[in-house]
Amino acid sequence: MDLPIRDRLDPVGTVAGAFVVLLSLSILLTRPWRYTGEGAMMGLQIVGAVAALAIGVGLAYLAHVVE
Repeated sequence: MDLPIRDRLDPVGTVAGAFVVLLSLSILLTRPWRYTGEGAMMGLQIVGAVAALAIGVGLAYLAHVVE
């Protein structure tokens, strides 16, 4: 399946989105919140990591799927 690249920046957006997804997954898997003692700080770190995951997926989707 050889799809032509319509925009030169499509691969850049897709790679950037995949990079953000990989970074947010690494944050979630290494669990940096285990070093904080406060529950509020742990919650903010988890919410931030999940938000970064959503941003990365959205960026890859916008760059690759949406015309």
